[in-house]
Amino acid sequence: MAILQFVGGQKNLTSCMIQPMFCSPLGRWISLRVFLGFITLSVVNAWAQTNEELFREYQFNFSLPGARANALGGAFIGLSDDATSSFSNPAGLAFLREPAITVEYRDRGLDSRTGELSGTINFAFEQKEQRLQAISFLSLNYRFKEWYFAVFGHDYVNAAQDRDFVSRSLVEGTETISAIDVQLNLNGKTYGVGIARRIRAFKVGLTLNLADLQAKTQFTQEQIVIRPEVSENFYASSIDSQDQKVSWTLGSLYEFSETLSLGAVYRKNPRFSLTEHVEEFAENQVPRIADFKVPFVVPDVFGVGVRFRPRHTLNVLFDWQHVFYSQIIKRGFTIIEAPGFDSQDNYTIGDINEFHIGVEWLLPLENHVWAFRGGYYNNPNHQVRYIGHDPVKISLFSRGILADEDHLTLGVGLVRGNKLQVDLSVNLWQQGQELTASFIWRKK
Repeated sequence: MAILQFVGGQKNLTSCMIQPMFCSPLGRWISLRVFLGFITLSVVNAWAQTNEELFREYQFNFSLPGARANALGGAFIGLSDDATSSFSNPAGLAFLREPAITVEYRDRGLDSRTGELSGTINFAFEQKEQRLQAISFLSLNYRFKEWYFAVFGHDYVNAAQDRDFVSRSLVEGTETISAIDVQLNLNGKTYGVGIARRIRAFKVGLTLNLADLQAKTQFTQEQIVIRPEVSENFYASSIDSQDQKVSWTLGSLYEFSETLSLGAVYRKNPRFSLTEHVEEFAENQVPRIADFKVPFVVPDVFGVGVRFRPRHTLNVLFDWQHVFYSQIIKRGFTIIEAPGFDSQDNYTIGDINEFHIGVEWLLPLENHVWAFRGGYYNNPNHQVRYIGHDPVKISLFSRGILADEDHLTLGVGLVRGNKLQVDLSVNLWQQGQELTASFIWRKK
């Protein structure tokens, strides 16, 4: 089914990958069998399932809340002087002297993608277009004497994916044809309380967060193995699970002068436990149906930021953020397998460094202030990589699919009477675009 659907929609791929096989008598017989439904299919050689299915084409993108921060290329750790500092750097809460309400709306779109590789292993994929819209941040701020408080909610993960793969390999006389369908829906929200204190030129802040994750996934793999006898296998797994964990963020800010400040932040992110349902059917084998606990690790982040103000109306910002993606493997990368077929050692992912730069120019007028912003950052590829020897997995984990992302950001803001603030930002990169709008009301 999935093979025919994909090949039918991508006829140009058949000449390079599928056509020689399906034009033969054996190929036509396989086509008919595929059309009738892959009655008993599974993973070849052994029963092996890993929670890497959640990560193969999914990449965390830790974009900060707030249109202002996003317009500055995410370079906000060294400034953090609005309510979104609850997430970006809690020490910045100590700037907020008046009670305030902040609301953010975000519209994010990812373009559809298709691609192919050819050689000993032929591989093609299709990823459908995505569109996500949500109220993504809400905050209430209040000051009591020299203590600054915040209550907030933030969508730190909001992702939907629908992907199809076709893979054909010929290794040592064994031909394997695979059709894989992956559907992924992740919705992660964090609800927190923050507190900050100003001590002369030094500020420190802490937030305690209750992180919630709802995950719905569907993964199916249909295979035909020809060696030269023909066998059919079917494998499916699904997650419809929710978990909650406590996390925290610690931040600091130091103002050396009116022109220079330095900030640092550490976000301790949660490790969720999800339930995965697995079904396997293989010819001449007893069906295997079971539930397993698998982790979903949100990696920790450490960042340092500098704000330089060469003029009263100009801010120049630089951020360095280190994301501990290696924790995805180290903190419980679960593999449900036949002994000796697969192991955690076959998967790897390294930590990455992100560099962000932003510029803000203020134009004060009689009773309001305009702000014009721009920024840039590079988001290096940080997918889980397969370093084992399974030819199908090698093709699915091919590093040629996703490249590093170059993000260009622009934005504008307006403050009227220091009471109402509206900010807009747009974030553009090779595979998508994101529009963010923030509204802040302060009690004067």
